[in-house]
Amino acid sequence: MSKYATLDELTSGLELDVEDVKIGGGKTVQVKGLTRYEYSLALKNSVDNGSVNMVVLETNLLRFGMSNPELDMNQAENFMKKASAGAIDPILKAIRRLSNLSDDAEKSNV
Repeated sequence: MSKYATLDELTSGLELDVEDVKIGGGKTVQVKGLTRYEYSLALKNSVDNGSVNMVVLETNLLRFGMSNPELDMNQAENFMKKASAGAIDPILKAIRRLSNLSDDAEKSNV
């Protein structure tokens, strides 16, 4: 068995980590790490006048990182508008951790 990945293994996708996150009220959601493509797309869609719009970026992180329930962009935006920061912060932290992202990378100019 080779220690190196094959092209088929790389292009079929590596398994992403998932995690359950408690959001209060006895409810739980499941999140996953983002693929590099998902993160790049989220970041690209969040740039406004050369700076990252954090509201749009966090909405995109929810859109791509929530796996149960899955959210589209409108649903993620609605969730951001109606849920408390205390409910959303643990979700975003888990998505960032599972994606091996740091908060500083997102806050820098693109």
